[in-house]
Amino acid sequence: EKPRPRKMGVKVQVKQGAYLTSLLHALKYPSASVNGVLLGQRSKGEIVVEQAVPLLHAHLALAPMMDAAFALVEEHCKTKGLKVVGYYHANATHDQNKFAGATISPSMAVAKRIADRIYDTEKDECCVMIVDNKELEIISTLLKSGSSNNNMGKYSGVALHTKNGSSWQQVEGTVEGVEDGTAQAELQALVTRGAHRELTDFDNHLDDASRGWLTTSVVA
Repeated sequence: EKPRPRKMGVKVQVKQGAYLTSLLHALKYPSASVNGVLLGQRSKGEIVVEQAVPLLHAHLALAPMMDAAFALVEEHCKTKGLKVVGYYHANATHDQNKFAGATISPSMAVAKRIADRIYDTEKDECCVMIVDNKELEIISTLLKSGSSNNNMGKYSGVALHTKNGSSWQQVEGTVEGVEDGTAQAELQALVTRGAHRELTDFDNHLDDASRGWLTTSVVA
């Protein structure tokens, strides 16, 4: 049984579009680690994640790549009235999803450095959303079995974290559409029609500048 997240001082809400975008990014590159930035609004004691912007799948540890991406994200935020409120990360290794704590994988160590950078830059509350590959497999099994109505709400496929002092800790949060299973069903529908293959991240944009990556039409 997975450990229960702590009750949080900061309330985290993730809109369904941001949730779906991050998972589609992970599903597009199942053998690679992927990451992205979370945009939205924050008020005292609350973070609302409205958009997930897919960043990288090939150069996660290269600072120049991150610098270039974040400069463009900041301009996007100014035009859209959004703020950088967090970071998402999916590990290539399915059994290494641990983000909080002293012992984490090299990929998660990279994720932590990027999350710390965002936190230090924003000088305000931020959240981290880690894609849980094992839960994604459970969701897939439930959807295929048709037994999703009673059990689906237990599994979101992501784990939310906020910073408590100098450390990141997993917290409870809400993801729009997860409790009743509609978000997971929509994920299955998107994957069935190949939407994950249409998703564009910053790496794709560098390969082909005509491909937009700051906004996506893949998730309505």
